[in-house]
Amino acid sequence: MPFAEGSFDRVVCQAAFKNFSQPVKALDEMCRVLRSGEVAVIQNMYKNATDAAIREEVDAMKLSSVNALMTRQALRALRRRAYTIEQLERLAAASAFGSCERN
Repeated sequence: MPFAEGSFDRVVCQAAFKNFSQPVKALDEMCRVLRSGEVAVIQNMYKNATDAAIREEVDAMKLSSVNALMTRQALRALRRRAYTIEQLERLAAASAFGSCERN
């Protein structure tokens, strides 16, 4: 990232982590640009998200039936590229962060 070390109080990565081809390097870069003691927040779909959980999430969006169908299909396809919680924990442990916390 084109930012100096320690530039940010928080890094937020929402619904994008599964897209990084080198996830540990991405985490290392997030860590580099954070000020000491600050955190990165990664919100992403888990690989083990069930069809029922996807359906519930999409239903809460109150989309038209066609848009809901398309959104469910897209989320199911994206789920294949997502990580399990255990995989994310291993990636964090291998990165400059050294560990992670789940919320």
